[in-house]
Amino acid sequence: AGKTNGMKFDLNGCLTGFDSTKDLQFDGTVVLPEYYSKDDTAYKLTSFNADVFKGNTEIKKVILPKYITEIPDRAFEGCTNLESVVAYGVTKIGAYAFKDCTNLEDFSIDNMIVEIGEKAFDGVGKLVQKVNADGSYVYEKVGEIKVMAANADVADAVIKSGAKYITLDISKMEDSKDKDGNVTNSYNNDKAIEIPEGTEYFKLISDGKSYNNLQLKSNASET
Repeated sequence: AGKTNGMKFDLNGCLTGFDSTKDLQFDGTVVLPEYYSKDDTAYKLTSFNADVFKGNTEIKKVILPKYITEIPDRAFEGCTNLESVVAYGVTKIGAYAFKDCTNLEDFSIDNMIVEIGEKAFDGVGKLVQKVNADGSYVYEKVGEIKVMAANADVADAVIKSGAKYITLDISKMEDSKDKDGNVTNSYNNDKAIEIPEGTEYFKLISDGKSYNNLQLKSNASET
């Protein structure tokens, strides 16, 4: 897909603004380019300002280029019609990045994501009523946050992310360490984790890996 029109850029590889009314073909999908031209010079797009999309109720899908590695704090907060974000290069998700994205579909995070900010998915997740062929009704979870945790800090952040439906895979998780290599957070040494109230569903996957006295207390409706 080509770049969406209506974007503004600076001279430092940053998207600074977006106006969907400038794109007559806009259908809710925003495609950010890998490169853009300004004053006859090509620039690699590596970031976007936190307020570019915040509160935009028109966007449904955002496709980020591989050179953008961070989703800023509150980047998509209040984007109530946002359904999906494609972000192959992202390694960090900021605090409240998807707060109140009430239409966000199931969101998968692989172990390339090494940092997640406070309550990144606050308010995400809902039950949707579906009608079966026989006319009966069934409720399905939408907006489940599925995470392959890279490290213990990411696992903790997901648990406290504010998401209603969480599947956390810790089978490939490493200890969190400081810049000197000292362990700062580990699930291997008497770790106690608590699933907060407000969580409707929590699933923990270890894939047979054992942990030393890992304690789980869940306030979720289903665990």
